[in-house]
Amino acid sequence: MALSPQITNLIIILGMMQVSKRVPFDDPFVLNVVRAIYLASNVLIAGLYFFTQLKINKKKGMTTPQLPTKPFQTIRY
Repeated sequence: MALSPQITNLIIILGMMQVSKRVPFDDPFVLNVVRAIYLASNVLIAGLYFFTQLKINKKKGMTTPQLPTKPFQTIRY
């Protein structure tokens, strides 16, 4: 039985709230490490986005994604 995305997001948010209560953000070193991790994650996300966009533009991909009629059905191109 899989959890819905809403429940998964709620669990992640509540878990991170509990973790953030235990992290000593008063320490400047810890605060700067957390800022660096946040910055690195955003750079990684932007890099993946631009890499994917580059691959799509290189193939001149104008095809629209086809949604399967049945769940877990593979689409042959």
